[in-house]
Amino acid sequence: MSGAWMAAVAATLLGAGDWPQWRGPLRSGYADEVDLPLTWDGKSQDNVLWKVPADFGHASPVVRGEQVFLAGSARRNPRGKDNEAANHLHRIVCFRTTDGVKLWQTDVEPGTWDTEFSFTSSTPTTDDKRIYTLFGSGTLAALDFDGKLIWRKALPGPFKAEWLSSSPILYHDTLFVFCDISDDHWLLALDTKTGDVKWEHKRKQHNRAHNSSPLLVMVKDRPLLVIASSTNVVMALEPASGKVIWTCAWGGNRYPSLVAGPGLVCITGDGGSALAIDPTGEGDVSKTHVKWKHAKNGQGYGSPIIVGDHLYRAVQGGIVKCWKLADGELVFEERVEGVPTYVSPVATKDGRIYFASASKSVVINASPKLNVLATNVLEDSRGEGGSNGPSAAVSEGRIFVRSPRFLYCVGKK
Repeated sequence: MSGAWMAAVAATLLGAGDWPQWRGPLRSGYADEVDLPLTWDGKSQDNVLWKVPADFGHASPVVRGEQVFLAGSARRNPRGKDNEAANHLHRIVCFRTTDGVKLWQTDVEPGTWDTEFSFTSSTPTTDDKRIYTLFGSGTLAALDFDGKLIWRKALPGPFKAEWLSSSPILYHDTLFVFCDISDDHWLLALDTKTGDVKWEHKRKQHNRAHNSSPLLVMVKDRPLLVIASSTNVVMALEPASGKVIWTCAWGGNRYPSLVAGPGLVCITGDGGSALAIDPTGEGDVSKTHVKWKHAKNGQGYGSPIIVGDHLYRAVQGGIVKCWKLADGELVFEERVEGVPTYVSPVATKDGRIYFASASKSVVINASPKLNVLATNVLEDSRGEGGSNGPSAAVSEGRIFVRSPRFLYCVGKK
């Protein structure tokens, strides 16, 4: 991926091995790593460096230096209702990457939003000063790297939503939080130091909950914040002001995911259409800048990943699909036993793609011909798709994956 088209990273002093947000430094799933472990096993502990208890949650781990952070939620009353915010206590837990020792834990009071699924589906994000976390009860918190709470913000609401799973993203000193839920839709730009709102983009929606995570891309040396909203529209905004630069109809389904490649922004969802957009346009680009489109792209929660000239994705039924990035031509569509479809894959510098979860994982070669390199198991699978959906974090030769009860560190012994 050429530098001009790579997803923009927050202007911070992150280390080379950091995995500071969902899908890594560029929110692309790409890891600048070689020779990660190819095989591991939960029963024999082959290449399992450590395993520690973790609070329930669906947020993915993030890594900064020798700290790995995990967002979780625990019921105050075990007999109380699991979907009521008042019965929960949210927390951020920090572990040491080398041995799994818990360094600190900070509890955060919940907001007022109830949920139908999980209070911790959003993955935290970090800069060089703080870690920022969005919880499904409508609470956003910023902590320093010693676990001190810097600020806490209650978001507008309450709203009745399936769940809030959009992961925040940083650009310079601004934190972007996207909520596309049942009753309302809004994108907030917040000051990272205080949590104060810089600008807000809001409009009423219909009754579908999408919860897509925003993506930052550089277009002609100009940053654009791209979101996919529940009006079945992909939209690019100016990060500094919230001004809409372009919109594009996409006809997708729930839970869309965005990824950027050379000259393109690609979107897939849980069913519906998949398309690739040239992001250089302005206004309504639906008829002018769509490079290719597939009316049906397959159901699945996992995001696509771009490696070289190809786009890969796993969908329900254990199917791995590969398309040519330039024109969307289908290269292969094959069943891969055990491939998790709830997680977003990681690609490495040496040409591997890791569909890694805390249950079954599959590693393939990034090539126009399917080549399965390994199938691994940490915990007993809860059916197709893996355990509960958190995607892997990769740092310094280690793979961090989360199950409903544990955090694992996989690496070569």
